[in-house]
Amino acid sequence: MRITKISVGASRKFNHPFEDFSNLGCHIQLEAEVNDADPRAVLRELQEQAESVIEDRKTRSLDECRAKHEREEAVETADQLLRDQISVRHRLAKVRAEEIPNAERKQELVAEIEARAAKNERLLAALYEKFPELEEQVGRLRRCRLCGQSAQAYDFHGWAEGDLCIKCHDRAEK
Repeated sequence: MRITKISVGASRKFNHPFEDFSNLGCHIQLEAEVNDADPRAVLRELQEQAESVIEDRKTRSLDECRAKHEREEAVETADQLLRDQISVRHRLAKVRAEEIPNAERKQELVAEIEARAAKNERLLAALYEKFPELEEQVGRLRRCRLCGQSAQAYDFHGWAEGDLCIKCHDRAEK
């Protein structure tokens, strides 16, 4: 009997790196004509190619999952930092407006709060540097520094200069 065509398949199932009860998989089917070559050699070569393609696909899939997970965590972190910035600004305004008898203590509190705000800004800048697209994505989550409302609530009104929504900007001008 003369072998003229060889078909091999390879498949792999593997666990999702971040989700329980979720598996990923890939499958490939390759065919080759033998012609005058040794069928066993063709079979080995074809099987090696199939396994190589499957392993590459598995690696790409896992890398894509990790990158997606890292981006999602970065968005959550950036949103939390932005929310924290709003509370820091409110706290700073409150401390500056309070009547604190000890002027040194008031300066210490202001310095602590300003240091926290600066730290948040550095962390945000680092996130934006690592994920350039994050700034635009988090921009949709941008919050007004006075009222704390997200940009989505003010999409119709737009943003004024700085980080005030139009409503707060208009109120501040009056």
